[in-house]
Amino acid sequence: MRTVLFVLLACALAPSAAPAAPVPKHLMPKDEPHHLYPTRVGDRHISFYGSAVIEWVVTEVKEVEGGLMVRSENERDGRRTPHEVVVVSRHGVKVIEYNGKKLDEPFWWVKLPHAGGNTWNDNKWKTAGWEDVEVPAGKFRAMRVERAERADATPTTYWWAPGIGCVKWSSDRTGRELKQFISGKSP
Repeated sequence: MRTVLFVLLACALAPSAAPAAPVPKHLMPKDEPHHLYPTRVGDRHISFYGSAVIEWVVTEVKEVEGGLMVRSENERDGRRTPHEVVVVSRHGVKVIEYNGKKLDEPFWWVKLPHAGGNTWNDNKWKTAGWEDVEVPAGKFRAMRVERAERADATPTTYWWAPGIGCVKWSSDRTGRELKQFISGKSP
């Protein structure tokens, strides 16, 4: 009897090879990052697009119903031209103007919440998971988004980093990578 108790006690006190317990839910982040776009006036994106350098800057940020309206402008040779106007919210990044033209039908660059099977824009866009991506500006943890205009087409892939925006996109023909990101003014 003593031997059985000793063996049971020894087994109970022995280190276990079982995996660690999961992190309690109250210690996990409550929300996934939803600002997948720069949201400070002066935030500057500088990217390589083939051999060209593309630069745009955030020129206006204001609260609107449901999120932040962010206006940006392209910069080239000291001149500025309209880039895009988006609404950044917990629902994602929605484009409402592009190249100075208000869109009849705004569209989502990114749609949240991020979850398997999350599709939008007539199932042509989908989230495909978080990945580490390296570009000339550095290494980023980014949400991968794929867009396929046709079921038989090679998708264009975008990587969206919190607070930065699209750090890389690539298709079978071309692509763009973030060269440098310069933070603007904090609100």
